[in-house]
Amino acid sequence: MTADDRRGQGPPSSSRPASRVPDRGNLTGAMIEGFFGTAWAAWGASGFAGGVSDSIRVVGIVVGVVIVARSVRLRRSAPARSRSIYGSRAFRFVVVLEVAGLVLGAVVLGAMGDSEYAPAWCAAVVGAHFLAFGRLFHPRFHWLGTALLVGGIVGALVGLGGGGRAGIAATSGLIAATSLFAVGGLSVFAPTGPEAAGSLPQR
Repeated sequence: MTADDRRGQGPPSSSRPASRVPDRGNLTGAMIEGFFGTAWAAWGASGFAGGVSDSIRVVGIVVGVVIVARSVRLRRSAPARSRSIYGSRAFRFVVVLEVAGLVLGAVVLGAMGDSEYAPAWCAAVVGAHFLAFGRLFHPRFHWLGTALLVGGIVGALVGLGGGGRAGIAATSGLIAATSLFAVGGLSVFAPTGPEAAGSLPQR
């Protein structure tokens, strides 16, 4: 075999990276992130007026629909590599605590006349619940939880600085939406490994 022949064959197959397909648990998580990312984008858009608000809502809907639609399409042929976290007792317990925290916070803020801080509180509580997921299930949730927690803190600081209801909603809402869209989008367009954040590791 000549050198030209060897060049024509390309690199050995063993040197080519194997394709990585997200499993069903990860894709379910991406659908959730796409849906709630759209909701947070709408909340963030409420901090703006006119065409800017409308544009943010439209972009949020489009991005969310793309993530959810691709997740649904990939899920039809995706492998179920491990048990889903969504049926686990730990998942349900954390979600119950999250909902309780959201409701309690809304009640307290309303009673204190500070309901404009609701977006910041919600972002912080949702972030805390993702941090718990990161400890229990998968490190990917640490990044998402930290980003949402930062969104809640920054939104609260904007409010304390005189940003008012609009500033808090815009800050916390858009940080939360961007974080959810980023993680959901990476899950369906650029999966980085076989272990799924939406699945329990095999024992």
